[in-house]
Amino acid sequence: MLELQRKKILYLYRNIHRSIKLLPLDKRATANLLLFQRKSFDRKVINNLEYRIDAANNSLVTIAQALSGDPEPFEKILETAFVTAVGRKGAEPGWLSVFKAIHTDELLELWPTESILKTSKDNKPFVLSAEIDPAKTEDYSREEIVKYSLDLLKFLKSAKGMIHSRNLEPAAAVIPLTPLGLPIAECRHKNLIRKKIRYVKQLFMTFVPMHPFWFNHVEDIIDNKDLEEIAHKIAKLNKLKNNGLVMKNRFVLHRYEAFIKRQFVIFGNNQYLLSRTSNRKYQTAEDWIFDS
Repeated sequence: MLELQRKKILYLYRNIHRSIKLLPLDKRATANLLLFQRKSFDRKVINNLEYRIDAANNSLVTIAQALSGDPEPFEKILETAFVTAVGRKGAEPGWLSVFKAIHTDELLELWPTESILKTSKDNKPFVLSAEIDPAKTEDYSREEIVKYSLDLLKFLKSAKGMIHSRNLEPAAAVIPLTPLGLPIAECRHKNLIRKKIRYVKQLFMTFVPMHPFWFNHVEDIIDNKDLEEIAHKIAKLNKLKNNGLVMKNRFVLHRYEAFIKRQFVIFGNNQYLLSRTSNRKYQTAEDWIFDS
């Protein structure tokens, strides 16, 4: 049984390898995907053979859908090539890596809160924001982590309609009063802050910055419309198809554009860069760098 599973994995590996080479992508995207595939099939990585077989089958389905001209799987493959496959090193600042790993309790005293003081007849709360108090900790680096986290959250909220369409929660943890107007129990107070920090952490796991090198690489392909190599692959792919459907160069270029529009880059600690394709009227770099 085990030997049969291993043979099936080898068969799937070869199928995925051939399918990746068929995808109408630039050389670097193809190379990233092939390397990522090889690492994911490494014997040291494969512990659960059944899981690996399921994952490989899912990959083949995604590639097949992309080859048939389905936009969403095609853009998912681009995300794998330029975000997932290349890793986080150099893509996210050090504070972000620390924030994702740090225990929420280490930030409890620094995270901003809002206390509900009064509720009007229409049930809309009146809130008072509490700023971060530097005197609450001697560890300045933790204060920096909170500050930059709030900056990134502020950027993500402002980028609605460009890189996402979600209504993001405010940064501050809302701390209600009891029905008698008294402070709630300390344990509940802390749990509300923990919940907010976990929410922000999860958000940063969902919206990850792109490495500047790969960001510029995709931008260059779009700006220069250098599709000679991709066009050759498209022509080869169209010859193999027997369903009469023809993929066009424009389709692939639009997929690159749609992918990069949803990406962003972090420079330094809190400077954010969006793609020029997000708004073609922008002419200079200064017009599309967001400073918090």
